[in-house]
Amino acid sequence: MPGTKTTQEAGTSSQAPPRATRTSRTSRASARSNAPHPLGLTNPTHIERYNCFSSRSVVATHYDADLLAQMDLLEDIKWLFALGGMEHFIERKDHTYRDLTLEFCSTLHIEVTSGAQCQEGYISFYLLGHFYEFNLGAFSKIFGFPPSLDVTLRAVPRPFNPNAFWLEITGTYNYNTSSCKCTQIRNSCIRVAQRIMASGIFARDGSVNVPRLSELYFLSCMLQGEHLDPGSFLTRQLYSAATSTKGRIIVGRIITSIARFLGINLRD
Repeated sequence: MPGTKTTQEAGTSSQAPPRATRTSRTSRASARSNAPHPLGLTNPTHIERYNCFSSRSVVATHYDADLLAQMDLLEDIKWLFALGGMEHFIERKDHTYRDLTLEFCSTLHIEVTSGAQCQEGYISFYLLGHFYEFNLGAFSKIFGFPPSLDVTLRAVPRPFNPNAFWLEITGTYNYNTSSCKCTQIRNSCIRVAQRIMASGIFARDGSVNVPRLSELYFLSCMLQGEHLDPGSFLTRQLYSAATSTKGRIIVGRIITSIARFLGINLRD
């Protein structure tokens, strides 16, 4: 074999020694397939999803609380998120762990239902080889979100008028994702809050300066003190992250928060 040194034993024939038997490609592939998965995954679907994720970057996101304090914005930001029942979520400063994130995303299953007679829905996943399942109400408690069984709050309601709200915060009436930028928002606290939501609960990586409809809806409810169901929106974003096939994965700190809630010991 190439790279292998063969030594002729004393007393043997002077003829060239027999070639080493090569392992067939099929045998090598079978040996690889029988090797334990690095994260202990056994479900073929989970392994396939892991293989898709493993080549992508897992990055951490956070906001600079010290900088916001220096700008006299931190307390206003906390007050605004408290109105939406999300003050505990933005105060979390967990690290991101690549293996933990990939295991969660590879095994995540979510059922978020809608309709007058629907059930609450649930979320399930594996962390460090253990299976966990929560209904959406229990899952929301992990982040201190207010519980809600009102299915009308699980998506942006049709009566919400983004044009009217965009006029209120920018002075420009027409809301259009192709032209509207968050730098047009006149109040600096609201502008920063949108960025925190975009990279936090909505787990966005690119184009965070372009406000999405759901983010405007959240800002409107927070400013007006209307009830929100952040847990349902968060589960949708986790599902989106777990089913996407490109881009960076930025939900790591959310998954770390889940792991800490479950009592999983992590190295900081």
